[in-house]
Amino acid sequence: MDPIVIGLQKDCLKADAPISILLRKAKLIASKLKLEESQEWIESELNGFRCPLGDLPQYRIGIGQPKFHNPVHGWLDIVITNSSTKEMVSTAYFAQPIAEIESLAGGEGQFIIIGFLPPINDFLHDNLQIQFNCGLHVSKTVLIGALEGVRNLILDWAIDLESQGIVGEGVTFSTDELEKAQSVVTNIYDSNVGVLGNVGKNAKVSDFSVRKDLNNFEEILSLVKKIREASLGLPSDIRPKLDIEIERLEGAAKQQDQGKVKKAVNAMIVLLQNTGGSLAATGILAALGVT
Repeated sequence: MDPIVIGLQKDCLKADAPISILLRKAKLIASKLKLEESQEWIESELNGFRCPLGDLPQYRIGIGQPKFHNPVHGWLDIVITNSSTKEMVSTAYFAQPIAEIESLAGGEGQFIIIGFLPPINDFLHDNLQIQFNCGLHVSKTVLIGALEGVRNLILDWAIDLESQGIVGEGVTFSTDELEKAQSVVTNIYDSNVGVLGNVGKNAKVSDFSVRKDLNNFEEILSLVKKIREASLGLPSDIRPKLDIEIERLEGAAKQQDQGKVKKAVNAMIVLLQNTGGSLAATGILAALGVT
């Protein structure tokens, strides 16, 4: 019987080997070697990522075609000329367990249809005057790319383990191999990849104008709820800062203090314009009426 690490390498080379099976074998290896960071990534792949959408690995993010469903003509393209808006409604995030992605990729048809988050759906209906059901059509090649991304990471990790003299004997590892595993970097995936850096201290909002009526405090309070929902998709280093401004905005609206409302909105814009154009950030900016 092959050593478990060598067996995992061979399995990765089999085109028909389910990625979920490869992950379970990798989980066994990482558990026996006590590689906690690798186990965390494996668990996220198996059970679904619970991080903000902006923190997902790049191979779980893709581009699709936004469409609306006309009862007579079927699905038709939504034509968007503004580049930031186009990116907002065209980006697809896949946080679900890998088995679900495998199932979607193996289903009928060449595309899958993803419903939009409430802020994006509201934006399409209100700003683009689209009254029909909308959805993002994503090619299954995006899903296949995500699956192959995981396969490649597992294979690279198994090769790295072998290069460090860690292969196992059957499904067990020697004391020497356990020690080697703790003294070298053997994490499958760097969990910090994709997390944006700190917001610049000199960020400005001069490039934006706000169309929302900041005197309409009832509308602002209704907006706060939408912003909270959308903020779940922000990178982990931005979301706590935005949460503070959301609380300030809500408090200012309840006090009907336009000055404080404007200050909180401007602070939000400073944060959001530094998120690299993420779906959630663009959606919140659109909800604020920022241009």
